[in-house]
Amino acid sequence: GENFEKKVLALGSPKIDKVRSVNRENVKVPREWLERTEGKKVILYNTSLNGLLKAGDAYLEKMQDVFALFQGREDAVLLWRPHPLMESTLLSMRPELYTRYMELKERFLEESIGIYDDTSDMYPAIGLSDAYYGDMSSLVWLYRETGKPVMIQSVDV
Repeated sequence: GENFEKKVLALGSPKIDKVRSVNRENVKVPREWLERTEGKKVILYNTSLNGLLKAGDAYLEKMQDVFALFQGREDAVLLWRPHPLMESTLLSMRPELYTRYMELKERFLEESIGIYDDTSDMYPAIGLSDAYYGDMSSLVWLYRETGKPVMIQSVDV
């Protein structure tokens, strides 16, 4: 009867509802992000633990290429969001990769290549960005719900 229908209609996914509702106009991001992205396309660059652990040096080279592609561009800005456990995991499991990774990160920050997002909340980056680029991850499934383009990176290309 009608009780069943009421119960069914109440179901939904808070994550999906939220991801569908965030956009550039209503998302709360640092002022610096807004200044850097004004009039530009924003590409959310997501680097995953698995990707880096599997491909190692080749992955770091891929990151370097991506950074180079976006450095100094007038029309687009890279919003880099590494996996939150990236540094601690590399440090304990792959110290040789950790050093190179940290050098890349330092360069990204020093040369102001893009926006570095190490916050715990992914929604600002999702709302602000125009497209997703990066590894296959749980973030991809959510991002698809925005209707914005999703491009999966291939380390070999």
